[in-house]
Amino acid sequence: MPESLVALGLTTDHLVSVADGVQVESNTAAAFQVLAERAAAEGHDLRIASAFRGYDRQLRIVNDKWRGLRSVTDADGQILERTSQTDVVWLSTILRFSALPGTSRHHWGTDLDIWDAAAVSEDYKLSLSPTEYEMGGVFSDMTRWLDE
Repeated sequence: MPESLVALGLTTDHLVSVADGVQVESNTAAAFQVLAERAAAEGHDLRIASAFRGYDRQLRIVNDKWRGLRSVTDADGQILERTSQTDVVWLSTILRFSALPGTSRHHWGTDLDIWDAAAVSEDYKLSLSPTEYEMGGVFSDMTRWLDE
């Protein structure tokens, strides 16, 4: 399989399933399993919110943000409005949290967005915002553990 197909997220041949609808590269799956077991011993319940995303899915995310169909937020999770921003500034704002299609490590199946199910109630609405992971956020204990 050509490496370019993997790099651009145009194939899933290199992936394994680790949960319903969640695919990752095989070495990443093994590493995550070890990490999750170590985390569990410390009281964390690591879950994958997002893993492999193909080119078309990444394109849809960026285009939806560009068109205002999906929220664009600042570092504090506050929703931003395009208003009078130039195209260049708006694209830069979108790219703060969303990679251009073809440049995302999610295409490789090696980049994971994770969260700690032990830190929140079952009905918690995950946003993957920086405020959830920073000091005082619901996942700050997990972040501190990972940093250590």
